[in-house]
Amino acid sequence: MLQHTLRGWGDRYFWLLLFLSLVVLFCVYRIILPSPIFINLGTESDGRYLLNFHHGEQGELYPFRWTKDASFIRIPNLGSLPLEITLGADAARPEGQPLPRVSLIANGTVLADFIMENGIWAHRFLYQPPLVPLPRDLLLEVKSDTFVPPGDEYRVLGILLNTVEIKPISSPLRLFQVSLVGSLIGSLSIAFSYLLLRWLGVRQKKPFVCGIVVLVLLGLGIVRRFIPARSLIGVSGLLLAGYVVAILLEAKGYRKLWMTSKTWADMDYYQKLSRCYKTLALMLLNTFVLILVLNIGLLAILQIKDHFFDVEESNPISRQYGNLSLKKVYPDLSEEAINDLLTETWSRPCAYEPFTQFKERSYHGDYVNVDENGFRITKNQGPWPPDPDKFNIFLFGGSTTFGYGMPDNQTVASYLQEVLSNRLERDVRVYNFGRGHYYSTHERVLLERLLVSGFIPDMAIFINGLNDFYYYNDEPYYTDRLERFFNGTAQVSLESELLNKLPMTRVANSLKDRVKQILTKKGDTALQNEPEDILFDEDIYNNEAIITSVVNRYLENKKLIEAVTAVYGIQPIFVWQPVPTYKYDLNYHLFAAGGFGRTSHTRYGYQYMAELVKEKPLGNNFLWCADIQEHLQKPLYVDKYHYSAEMSNMLAVTITDLLLERNLLMIGAQ
Repeated sequence: MLQHTLRGWGDRYFWLLLFLSLVVLFCVYRIILPSPIFINLGTESDGRYLLNFHHGEQGELYPFRWTKDASFIRIPNLGSLPLEITLGADAARPEGQPLPRVSLIANGTVLADFIMENGIWAHRFLYQPPLVPLPRDLLLEVKSDTFVPPGDEYRVLGILLNTVEIKPISSPLRLFQVSLVGSLIGSLSIAFSYLLLRWLGVRQKKPFVCGIVVLVLLGLGIVRRFIPARSLIGVSGLLLAGYVVAILLEAKGYRKLWMTSKTWADMDYYQKLSRCYKTLALMLLNTFVLILVLNIGLLAILQIKDHFFDVEESNPISRQYGNLSLKKVYPDLSEEAINDLLTETWSRPCAYEPFTQFKERSYHGDYVNVDENGFRITKNQGPWPPDPDKFNIFLFGGSTTFGYGMPDNQTVASYLQEVLSNRLERDVRVYNFGRGHYYSTHERVLLERLLVSGFIPDMAIFINGLNDFYYYNDEPYYTDRLERFFNGTAQVSLESELLNKLPMTRVANSLKDRVKQILTKKGDTALQNEPEDILFDEDIYNNEAIITSVVNRYLENKKLIEAVTAVYGIQPIFVWQPVPTYKYDLNYHLFAAGGFGRTSHTRYGYQYMAELVKEKPLGNNFLWCADIQEHLQKPLYVDKYHYSAEMSNMLAVTITDLLLERNLLMIGAQ
């Protein structure tokens, strides 16, 4: 019944074409991938790699291009290899203009954040690819502060870019894997093209010749870097889907509706065109129906699995680190309970809030509960509005204060309320306004909005440090999206949102995570031993300009908060929180593998802050808690950054001890 569809598999031309494709494409990938790329910006040949740059210019000594606030460089097929990336760049700021802060992002991974100096310098960065050796393109994003040059108000300039050099780092095994996978994808594209032509009735030699021509063009396109990896993978997927539809069509007998006894050679041009059109139209229709049915089926399976079976690793933390490591920081919870807790923690989208941009969305779960008024529920939560007969404390901070990864009764706020109530022998009510991604600027604005609304506590405690250094540029989490929205350059579309929600996308992402875990052998041994070798790149993260800027901003926010609270008779308390990068033995950090990214600024920023506090104390209401974990040889974090129950309790006890020691609770009560 499938004689026409399966006919091509027996052709010697098919197997010869498949063999030639594999050999030729493997050799092409093997030769071209290790070759370095050098782009001289401002010349005629640079345009095919660049996106969102200003036009090329010729300087006195060299050609160049100006970047915009976000400019892109795309290099086909190099995103799967470890690379050394060198940018010849110049801040080129006129006198009186501040030096720009520059970020280099490769395929979504931040490689560097730094202040760029004037003068052409060679800036070198290392890129580590994803573990799965699938061919992918390299997309470099250069983000920078901008300025308007004097006398040219129509141009907004970023940095001056002269050259880009991308040099693959020698890795024979990785090169072999990527070359093999790439050649397989390209060969399958050619093979399915051959089979589809045979299915249409074209005789053996013509599909073979067409396949050879496509092979030559494909090889030349890869050599000249004209064919992106994503396009090749997409075409392969379409051809595979077309061939599957062809099999289904013939199995159902539909092929006979338009196939006649005439051979391809006997047909005139109109008949050939008519046959191709009917075939293509029916294939597209059936492909759409096939995808629709597939998604409906997968949706039903996922719904059944989610509701009636245990769903392991349905949260990002379990998928990234594995349940064995998590069991060590959640000794009292079962795997099912751990999964439920982390799913509730990480599956809650933010909600819009004026002035602060966003807040934790109202939520009611078994472990995580957020009141509609914007605070997380603590153990023995007080009423809202607060009872003036109680000692009311508003607690502000980021996700560590909110208690990501902890149930309601094991957050810093819950422990603080319990300890203070016992020590003071009176009812203390703590309202946990900690929110993910918040730092001191957010918290100052949030306090002001609460006061304007008439909610006045006896004491306001601010726990800061981690996010202040992460958001060193003083731009909240959603700033980039809002900026692109107002500039009309937002890339988010309805189609992409729908694609991400498709059941087949969920299944594909799940399979990708499984493969990643297998390749990395996610287990406790790797995660425990690797932190000893973690390096903090001092050239990138020990940036004096960034560190002093963050500390000065924090001190100004502290000063403003003190001024506002003084008017309302509120006792402000400022806590400098512990972080894993400062005075903590990373050999006991189960999740430190891979480093800490932008948070690595805290390693050097905390050293600067410690020296500042030692030389010039920041007041009786400033509580230094950054080193409470020093000399403790035990796991204290439930992921890279967030506190365990023991750490949360320890921080709450330390805050209480310092408040009592400095008589701050009596001042607040008065």
